[in-house]
Amino acid sequence: MIIQGLYKLGPAYKNQLKFENESAHVLSEAQRKAMYDGKLMNSIVFNYNPIACEEQLVLQAGPKMNVSHFVHTAHAQMLSNVRSVITHSIYSTLHSVGGIQVFFPLFGQIDHQQTDGSTNYNVCGILLTTLCELIERSYTIQHQMLNSKGFLAIGYHLEKASKQHINMDVLNSLISLTTFFVKIQSKNSPLLLKQLFVHIFFNPGIWIYCSVDVQMRLYTYLATEFVSYSEIYNLIQPISGIIQTLHTIKFFYWIVDPSQRSGYQPKGC
Repeated sequence: MIIQGLYKLGPAYKNQLKFENESAHVLSEAQRKAMYDGKLMNSIVFNYNPIACEEQLVLQAGPKMNVSHFVHTAHAQMLSNVRSVITHSIYSTLHSVGGIQVFFPLFGQIDHQQTDGSTNYNVCGILLTTLCELIERSYTIQHQMLNSKGFLAIGYHLEKASKQHINMDVLNSLISLTTFFVKIQSKNSPLLLKQLFVHIFFNPGIWIYCSVDVQMRLYTYLATEFVSYSEIYNLIQPISGIIQTLHTIKFFYWIVDPSQRSGYQPKGC
C-alpha cells in the first residue's frame, strides 16, 4: 500500500510525508493513514527528488529532525551525462497565461459547432469538472475566482447557452464543489459559497429549460442537503433565499399564464 501511495504521489512530490492534508486529493484514506503515521517519515535516511535540483546538484531533502548518518549534508552529484528535466505544474502554467480567468470565455463558446456541424454537449461538463478540481487543489485559484467574480461570469454564460449542456454531470460537479467548500472551511470558502449559490444555484434562468431529472435533483438538493448545512444556510441568509424562491415560482414555474390577470410577464415562456 505504501509503494502504491508513493507511486501515486508521483515525481512532483517534494515534501517529507509529514502533513496528511498535502496529499488528500491524491491518496485514498487507507493510503494516507499508512504513509502519514510518522513511521515512514522517521525512517527516511536521505530524500532526493528530480525537482529539487540546482544545476548538477541534487539536494538532500530528508527531514532535518531525523538522525543523520552522514558527516556532511548528503547532497548528491549527477553524472556528467545526466541532465535534470524541468517541468511546470498546471497551476504555474495557468498563471503564466492569465490565471483562472482564461476559462471563463470558454463557457461562452460551448454552443459552437464541431467541424462536422454537430454540437458536443459534454464540453460544459468537462470544463466545469476541470475547473472545480483546480479550485479544490489550489488556494491561489480560489482567490482568483473570488476576486474576478468567476461564478458570476460562468453563470452568465450558462444562462445564455443551450440548456442541453446543463446535464447531471454539471450539477453533480457543482454540488461536489459545495461539499468541498463546507468541509475545508478556509478563508475564501464562505464568500465563494455565497457567489456560487447566488449566481448559479439560485439563478432560475440557468435551470428552467433543463431536463426534468436535473431540475428534480437540483431542488431536492436545495430542499434537503442544502438546509442541513448550517454554515451555508446562515451564510446565504434565509430571508433572501425565501424571496428568491418565491420570485422563481412566480416568474418561472407558473401553471396559468399570469400576464392577463396581474400584468406580470412570465419568464418561463
